Amino acid sequence: MTLHLLVMLAAQPVLEAEIDSQTREDDELPPSSVLPYTPHFEGKTLSGLVCGPEVKNASVKKLLQEGTRLTDSKDLAEVKRALPKLQRALELDPKAGWAYLILGSAHAKLGDPQAGTRAYETYLLSCRTYPNADRVQRILTDYWRATGGKDDPTPRR
Repeated sequence: MTLHLLVMLAAQPVLEAEIDSQTREDDELPPSSVLPYTPHFEGKTLSGLVCGPEVKNASVKKLLQEGTRLTDSKDLAEVKRALPKLQRALELDPKAGWAYLILGSAHAKLGDPQAGTRAYETYLLSCRTYPNADRVQRILTDYWRATGGKDDPTPRR
């Protein structure tokens, strides 16, 4: 039975966590602002988000920097510590769009595709013209295709 469970887990699609790695293929495709995108993951369009890491509030900026540093770690315990920092950044400044991007990456690394896709999609829908939005769109589109068009291939807890 354990072998069967391992085979099932190995077959689960993985939500990509690396949002800043650019490939040659990425550079050859048009930006996401001109590619159509259909939302699939309960992401929201929020107006007026600050799409990059440049926020005015010093506390929020520090939380974003720390959350980003922790998310970049190979140690999943460190990545897990990023979540409350990024969520706190959004509580203090709901317009801190960068937090959605980093939350998507953190959730993906932690194996939570439902939360990861929702955060990534909120970032994408709200920051269509920001330079890394096309990379986020490709991550979401690839994941959608890999799951066979299912929003969340894992059972809800």
